[in-house]
Amino acid sequence: MKKILIIIIFLVPVTQLFSQTLFSNSFGNLGLQTYTTATSSVQYTTTPSIFSIINDGHNNNVGSATNPNKPFNVPSFKTQGWAVLYNALENDTFLVSTSWLDTLLAVDRWVITPPISNITANTVITWLAKSPDPNYQESYLLYGTNKTGTLTPLDFAIGDQLYSTSAENSTWTRHSVNLGVAVGQTLRFAFRNNSLNKYQVWIDDIEVLTLPTSVDAALGSIETSKYILANSNDTVKVNLSNLGATTINTVTLNYTIGNSSINSQVFSFANGLAYKQNNLSVFPLPFSVSTAGNYKLKVWLSANSINNTSVDQNQLNDTVFTYITVQNTAPRKSVLVEQFVSAFDGDCTDALQKILALQNDSVVVVNVHDLDSLKEPNSIGIISAYKKNTATAMFDRNYFSTPGSVAVTRPYYANMLAKQLRKVSPASVSIINKTYNSTTKQLSFTVKADFVGEVIGDLRLNAYLVENQVHGAWGDTTVNGYNQLNNYYNVPWSPFYQMGYYSFTYSKHVLNGFQFPHQNTLVYSFDGSFGNAGIIPTTGGTQNQSYQKTYTLTIPTPTNNINKFNSDNLYIVGFLAEYSANQNNRNVLNVIKEKLSANNETLGLKETTTNSFLSVFPNPSNGMLYLKSSKTINTYEIKVIDLMGRSILIQNLHQVGNMEMLDISNLNNGIYFLHISSESGNFVEKIVIQKN
Repeated sequence: MKKILIIIIFLVPVTQLFSQTLFSNSFGNLGLQTYTTATSSVQYTTTPSIFSIINDGHNNNVGSATNPNKPFNVPSFKTQGWAVLYNALENDTFLVSTSWLDTLLAVDRWVITPPISNITANTVITWLAKSPDPNYQESYLLYGTNKTGTLTPLDFAIGDQLYSTSAENSTWTRHSVNLGVAVGQTLRFAFRNNSLNKYQVWIDDIEVLTLPTSVDAALGSIETSKYILANSNDTVKVNLSNLGATTINTVTLNYTIGNSSINSQVFSFANGLAYKQNNLSVFPLPFSVSTAGNYKLKVWLSANSINNTSVDQNQLNDTVFTYITVQNTAPRKSVLVEQFVSAFDGDCTDALQKILALQNDSVVVVNVHDLDSLKEPNSIGIISAYKKNTATAMFDRNYFSTPGSVAVTRPYYANMLAKQLRKVSPASVSIINKTYNSTTKQLSFTVKADFVGEVIGDLRLNAYLVENQVHGAWGDTTVNGYNQLNNYYNVPWSPFYQMGYYSFTYSKHVLNGFQFPHQNTLVYSFDGSFGNAGIIPTTGGTQNQSYQKTYTLTIPTPTNNINKFNSDNLYIVGFLAEYSANQNNRNVLNVIKEKLSANNETLGLKETTTNSFLSVFPNPSNGMLYLKSSKTINTYEIKVIDLMGRSILIQNLHQVGNMEMLDISNLNNGIYFLHISSESGNFVEKIVIQKN
């Protein structure tokens, strides 16, 4: 009986923490339609039948070929005010409304929920919203009414207004409203777009919930740097969220570092912190630690401090802690950038350019493929944990409170990289004892971590094998899982402008292996995504110690004319990372990249075409090439293309005969493709320009 009683005592508070869902719609699992034009396609559907719509009859602007107003470019949606859109970049479906019209008028467009009952003092309505164009942010309002029947705009009075904004954020933002003023009523909620000549507003994850607590402030992750230099200044940062029905306006937080005195701070929120809203609370005064070592950083919420008087009804989430390492010196810090890409995502051409622009000796880029023929099976761990969509990247697998994810989209790349490069690492990473037998294709190497800091926690070594110049059969121009789709065919500023072959199946242009060899491609993960425990102690004792792990692999042999696992194009990436049950706390601490062989990279193309009618010499060239043909040629159509697939030189030569000279002295030293078409056939050769 005593054991049973104990179980009951512990079950009571747990069951009390469940919320009751009165209404929920995330607009998933809907049957989508596809509308395709010569330049784009869109997946869409009408709003679910449980919602009511009030349209204003205004004509939507369909947009342009490069910026279609999806899905309002669909002819049947010409006067629709609300619809459901699937967005590939978001990998999600959601409600969408537009105020981009053919005429300069303010819209008046409503979407209304079904009736929702059983509202109590702890009931809230919550949703996510985004206005994707920061230059044209939409305004909208939320109403609640107890009126029944067929509603019109006149049925919603000023007193029914629950929320309004004149400019929704351009990133997904959580909004919540307490419904305590309507206890016992049955309400219908209406989102009203009233913008003038803007673009779109997106609404998702609408929920009406009765919460188990009225007052519940929750502390989340601590974002203070875990590794700092002695006598340097840093600040304590902690994520605070509201899990209760009552809006939080003020709260008192405290922290200690090791045996330090208590530091307290009152935090105020000008607009309040509503249900599920978060705030990164930063203590204003910096701290400094003079003695190297490992210290416990503890942060907690003061009792009775919410809104100055309220008691937190759930104190299980009022305290958090982490360990910080203070060290006298720091090794050089490099950043591991893991970018999610796919040959079937046409935006990845631009993502590649964004990463290449940032790559240097301190930035190690690994392209992690998914949903195509280059997916590495052992990468499923990071794909499942962090990938929401392709053309996004992780920077040391760090969680960023803005935008609230580990993998971020392209506009964040430069800022997130800069943040990680400024961080302190507790250890350097090196690759030692590397051997490779070109006959047996047996590879062996050791990843070594040399610690300068005293670290407590689960740290793991790991290694990748990455490769440049990866592509399918280079003459194949189909969508085959290797050839890259290109969304930038019509974008003049893109390096891939007017490049590629049109695929009617995908309604996009596709780049073959000659135009787009894949770079920094993850081809093998030695210890999966997160490494294995047991090499580095978890309880400390790491300062001035070294730990290492040896890896072996027989390099596979590619098949089907695939240019892959070429030892001259392979690189070893070794890294040290934290591991935690919380996937947002699995940061990479340092990384090293080293080429497998000392040879130059090869492109996977034959130096000359077998039985070719044409020979090119000298190669390497100082800027003058001679084209010698076994046949009399009338016209050569010549393209010189760089390693990124960009056409550097285009020229036609007429009345050629058997010998012709080509002047390429204006090109920089480097490796290029020479592509020649004539009435006698096509010719491709890799050329090297080496001017004195």
